[in-house]
Amino acid sequence: SDIELRDFIEEFNPIFKDARKLFRANVVGDIKASAMQQKKLQQRIDIQSDANNKMLDIKKLLPFDIGMFYFTSQIKEILQQIYNKLDIKKTAKATDIQTWYCVKPGLKDQSAGYKIIGRK
Repeated sequence: SDIELRDFIEEFNPIFKDARKLFRANVVGDIKASAMQQKKLQQRIDIQSDANNKMLDIKKLLPFDIGMFYFTSQIKEILQQIYNKLDIKKTAKATDIQTWYCVKPGLKDQSAGYKIIGRK
């Protein structure tokens, strides 16, 4: 049989036995490791894809007009409403506006805010 022939060859030269064990173990181990790496990679791709989609969804819902000045409290409130609507577990900050717009920080009536210069 094949097993008897294999055993005979391996007894004749133990290097064959060591090689068979080593390569079999490495092949199975490599396949498992590769599958795990692919799974982790796919999870990262899915997370990034979801994040990209949410960024686009946020961009569609932004009501800020170019050339207008918005107080930081207004920006935070609007962004938080959008985050909540999209079920994004994040606390809005006024500086988040810089993700989607080119802005110029400034003061109006002694309160800080941003003038919207353009879209990114």
